[in-house]
Amino acid sequence: PFTSFMVSVSEFADAALNFPILFVRAAPDALGRDTVAPVAVFGLKPGENLFATAEGQWDAGYVPAMLRAYPFTMARIEGSDRWAIVFDNTWEGMSRTEGVPLFNEQGEASELLNNVHKFVQDLESDLERTRQACAALLEMKVLKPMRFDATLANGEALSVDGFMTADEEAIAKLSDTQIAQMYRNGLLGLLQVH
Repeated sequence: PFTSFMVSVSEFADAALNFPILFVRAAPDALGRDTVAPVAVFGLKPGENLFATAEGQWDAGYVPAMLRAYPFTMARIEGSDRWAIVFDNTWEGMSRTEGVPLFNEQGEASELLNNVHKFVQDLESDLERTRQACAALLEMKVLKPMRFDATLANGEALSVDGFMTADEEAIAKLSDTQIAQMYRNGLLGLLQVH
């Protein structure tokens, strides 16, 4: 099970009602710059998901868009600026004999595939906005590394690190112009929800 999963900026308000949202370091971008990604946290221990039942059902009021899209996503076609819809054909929910077909008898995309395509295309656009927002937060230096230490009710010690949160001191030092800009471009709202 997933301990955390990426969420897009348009999901912050809904996701935050159910899960903590933190920022984690991600792979460097094409220019080698540091990046971060926002994630909804489902558990504190590796492999722990407090929102997945023993039967594998989802038990939360919100499902992140990337999980809703699964097993489909978009992938850039190597060496071009074109994208393709791709899917995990090893997923047990995929079948060649049962369910709703992806293509009709004429080989055209079915209504299901057209709806999935629109969803993952919109999601990819939202993820690009998320990458831009996270790059701006890093550039403004308003995120800081954090560590969480706790003792559970059963006496077990728990330490979680490797994540970033809003740096209240850094935000407080921003100029009024910077705060106004962050308000207008939605970054301040994202940090408040986070």
